[in-house]
Amino acid sequence: PFGLRFHPDTGALWMFEVGDGWEQIFIVTPGSTQGWPTENNTTDNAKLRPVLAYQTNSGSSYGGCLTRGNWYTGSAFPASHQGNLFFCDYNSNRIMRSTLNAAKDGISNTEIWITNAGQPTDITTGPDGALYYTSHGGSVRRVYYNGGVSAPSISAQPANRTVNDGQTAQFSVTA
Repeated sequence: PFGLRFHPDTGALWMFEVGDGWEQIFIVTPGSTQGWPTENNTTDNAKLRPVLAYQTNSGSSYGGCLTRGNWYTGSAFPASHQGNLFFCDYNSNRIMRSTLNAAKDGISNTEIWITNAGQPTDITTGPDGALYYTSHGGSVRRVYYNGGVSAPSISAQPANRTVNDGQTAQFSVTA
């Protein structure tokens, strides 16, 4: 497993797993076992069964290294995004958006939402209602809804700053 998250409404524990042949998302239940290396293709109720599974690095899949995910709980995106599960796939450089079923214990639809995300590793909702994700190498990116309006372009890049843990740095950007 690469990540664990508690669902904000149901309290269910969801697990995000990188597999040898399958990338999977599970809801962890009391007394269940993961079942590796069988990739959980089982009818045994003691084994976890994925709510989403896709073949690792398959040409028609979402990627090959599902790292983490989280539910959108902000108010900056349209209501259609509220409660959606957003998850990262490191190998494909993608972030996917999944809508849940009515009981919030399964996924009804998944789509590729962001491409070229730069090896994303984690995603969460920020206090401003935007989605934030991290990428391998230390990048933190903010995704916001602009209502279909083009975002301003940056005309002057900020200067690089190096700081130690716990220190702050100031920079300016011109758009």
